[in-house]
Amino acid sequence: MSTLIQAKQTQAKQTQAKHNQPEGREGNGAQGGETQTLTFTQMLHSTLAAAIGVQNSANRKRDFTHGNWLHFVFMGVGFTAFFVLMMVSIVRLVLSG
Repeated sequence: MSTLIQAKQTQAKQTQAKHNQPEGREGNGAQGGETQTLTFTQMLHSTLAAAIGVQNSANRKRDFTHGNWLHFVFMGVGFTAFFVLMMVSIVRLVLSG
């Protein structure tokens, strides 16, 4: 009887430990002290999705967990500058023709 109780307690501890791991860390071999960073394409995807308002909650959680806020500031400013320059270029092209 006590073996069954110990087995249930062990299983509960393992399940709890698995659920307490940050997203994206299961099975990748990362040690406890290592931090996982976002790639450029992941940041670009998140910036574009946030700009048009379609960012999903899983990516948003990943961004806040593994992303650096300064990188997102630079991506946002860069995207905004690119967008404004494209709009100015399109308007000039239309008005000149």
